[in-house]
Amino acid sequence: MAGFEEQSIIDIGGVVNARVLSRCEVADVNCENRTLPLGQAYSNDLNNLPSLVTVAPGMPDTDKGAIILTSDVDTYSNHAEYNGGVMAAGNELLAKNTFAWIGGVLNAQNPTEGYTSVTPTRWVDTRATAKIGPGGKLNVTIAGSTVGGVTIPADATGVVMNVTASRPDATESFITVYPTTTGANPNPNSSNLNFRAGVDIPNSVMVKIGDAGRITVYNDRGNVDVLIDVVGYFQADSGDRLNSTDPSRVLDTRNAIGSARAPIGEGESRTLQVTGGVVPNGASAVVLNVTASDGTRGGYLSVYPGDLTSVPNTSNLNFAANQTIANLVIVPLDQNGTVKVFNAFGTTAVLADVLGYFSSTGGSFAQLTPARLLDTRSAIGVSPAARLAAGNSLEFTVLGQGGVPAEGVRSVMLNVTAVAPTNTSWLTVYPNTVPNASNLNFVATQTIPNLVLAQVNAQGKVKIYNNLGAVDVLADVVAWFN
Repeated sequence: MAGFEEQSIIDIGGVVNARVLSRCEVADVNCENRTLPLGQAYSNDLNNLPSLVTVAPGMPDTDKGAIILTSDVDTYSNHAEYNGGVMAAGNELLAKNTFAWIGGVLNAQNPTEGYTSVTPTRWVDTRATAKIGPGGKLNVTIAGSTVGGVTIPADATGVVMNVTASRPDATESFITVYPTTTGANPNPNSSNLNFRAGVDIPNSVMVKIGDAGRITVYNDRGNVDVLIDVVGYFQADSGDRLNSTDPSRVLDTRNAIGSARAPIGEGESRTLQVTGGVVPNGASAVVLNVTASDGTRGGYLSVYPGDLTSVPNTSNLNFAANQTIANLVIVPLDQNGTVKVFNAFGTTAVLADVLGYFSSTGGSFAQLTPARLLDTRSAIGVSPAARLAAGNSLEFTVLGQGGVPAEGVRSVMLNVTAVAPTNTSWLTVYPNTVPNASNLNFVATQTIPNLVLAQVNAQGKVKIYNNLGAVDVLADVVAWFN
């Protein structure tokens, strides 16, 4: 069979996302490369590509080399073999509705999932039933179900939720949220929430929906209540697209940014104008990193669309008195481009940094089973194993790792965890230059996660900065955007 200088992938009915199409005759002669214009759309009619390829679905063309049209979704394990001009068993090589030269290097499919916001809705509250025990798993039906008047379509591919661990009794434990699989349903080597006894901890979770429209929540040790608030879902060929941005501060009640210079009072909802700056008018939802600081009492924040007349029965951020803690929030914008921030108890300062927004144009979404890309404790992503020191940054490779393609990726969604820090500090995740923003805030000895939307730099890497003390850092990738 001919050799292949470069693979090609064309998303039928989408856009070209490979630089070069290799064409080789079976007899190892007349190999040539044809440059394809990036971003040029092609229709579902294969005859629109007569000068490039001729192929019957599911079969290679013996005159033009081995080409396949795949039939399944998101399966890389069953690698097809060229076998005398026909496909061997198992043609699940790339994503649905893509085709490629067999023998080429596997690369990115062009994702098609878009995002649809919903009114924040409490989907699960185990306080009304029973805690999840040590090693316990809770399967939750998402797709095709309705709660509180909010319906998630049966063909939804992923969900965005705020998950809170409440009233845990283990000295230390963690929760992992992942797609349900039929059978043994093993949990991946990753985590979404880390917590201590007696401390409520929230985190945003973006997770692929698994078999029977379900996700699984796994608790490692002790007993814990779990609250799940659904804020949106992903669906193929539907919904809005993501536009990631450099971190931009739009709210700081300590310094009169986006608000009066005053903490948010007990029972107060404060309106924040989001559009008109880095977020354009017409955006449907915004990605914010929201931080509560110097609260006078333990409580919670709820962030919701500005046109809602009542506070939803959901939360985004739980905090103790005098604690500084952050959480990523994806929230719908009203027609005026505003959101509201509600504080339940006491008074607290609130900061918010824009990380991106959703609109009719932008990048599509590709979901992943969570995969660990960074663990400074065991030299995953960095070498040698070493804690991140004060005032220092590390960088780790994202492209080509954990299911993330080797090219064509603008940003990734990471669950980043600070482990056993020696000082009160914060972490900032960024592509090139450290911005005036933070993603995780923590105190000494506290292990805490946060979901982070991170842009990828030209070298295919992401950087993380630590302000004070020394800390171990973990990062699990859950999605990528083109």
